[in-house]
Amino acid sequence: MKPFCTAPFVGLVIDPQLNIQMCCSDGTFHLNTNLRDINSLREFFYNSKKYVNLRKDFEKYSLLEYFPCNDCHRSVNGFATQVAYYNQNFKSITPLKLRHLEVTTSNVCNQTCVMCSSRFSSAHVKLHKTGNVMTMNDDDLKKIYEILPDIEILNIKGGEPFADQNNAKLLEEVYRLNPNISKIVIISNGTNISKRFKNILTKFKHVQLLFSVDGVGKVYEWQRGSSYDKTVNSINTFHKDTGITYGIISAVTVYNLPSIVTDVNQQLNDFKGLTSIDNTNVVVNPMYMSPELYDVNVLFKILGYIKLHNKIISSFVEIYNDALFNINSYSTEEFRKHHTKFVNHTNFYNKVRGFDILDHVSELKDIYNYTI
Repeated sequence: MKPFCTAPFVGLVIDPQLNIQMCCSDGTFHLNTNLRDINSLREFFYNSKKYVNLRKDFEKYSLLEYFPCNDCHRSVNGFATQVAYYNQNFKSITPLKLRHLEVTTSNVCNQTCVMCSSRFSSAHVKLHKTGNVMTMNDDDLKKIYEILPDIEILNIKGGEPFADQNNAKLLEEVYRLNPNISKIVIISNGTNISKRFKNILTKFKHVQLLFSVDGVGKVYEWQRGSSYDKTVNSINTFHKDTGITYGIISAVTVYNLPSIVTDVNQQLNDFKGLTSIDNTNVVVNPMYMSPELYDVNVLFKILGYIKLHNKIISSFVEIYNDALFNINSYSTEEFRKHHTKFVNHTNFYNKVRGFDILDHVSELKDIYNYTI
């Protein structure tokens, strides 16, 4: 039986807590292994009993049957998922070869995004007084360096990658050990990029930078917790200093879905060096931030407006795939479960941000004022 996904046949993922996973969508952590539990990532990939057995499972089960991969089941409805990423980038699994590494050297971050948590952001650790600030030490980094010569695609995530100097060390080691690497992918909030990072990034031939910008103006500032204007200036300065082009990738939540069309038009005007915008990352977990909270008629109206304007925004803005139209509005009973959490979450961040998001996204008022 052909494996439904190539992920465990081509690479490894190290998450912000140093857990080793087959991919970032595996919320079950069923490999149950931390980077500090092993001596060699190469040995773990090729010979560990856990990973060998995992690959056998992938040849026995289908996507919809295999519980650790449940988050990717939405791929059948057109959603952007990790199974699509791996199968598109790594079509062959023979010979077995370590080719892909996704690494997060820490959860150090300067933003408190409303859809995030202390697992991925040290700013959330401080805000919510829960979790821990995690960062790799020199021994951890050495284990990463060991496999750098093997890697074809290196994906650096956070935390905020440019807020952790370990990532500068990592990139410098990549250039020393594997200067012709096929691709380096970095996902960043773009709020502060130092000269050290700019210098090392310009040495590589293929760098794909994706900046997380959810909305514009007050919607962006409420959802991510940073100044929109300062973020625009930081990213534009980066492009001016390096000549590196980039894409924008957004998390689509109940809060920023209604303004996507106007946001895209504004982003096209504000950002220099922008080559793509991707708003297909629809948040479905936590469910109380999902666009599914909208009444089905309201949702249909919003999505119809998006689809209509998709054709006239720009030829390179490939952002609204059919996944958005496969969102199913919650039943009344399901809505009840999430309404209280939505209200509490909204109230909390209204207080943190110092302004009311309902004043900027009128469509939220019907959800917020819903009487159970």
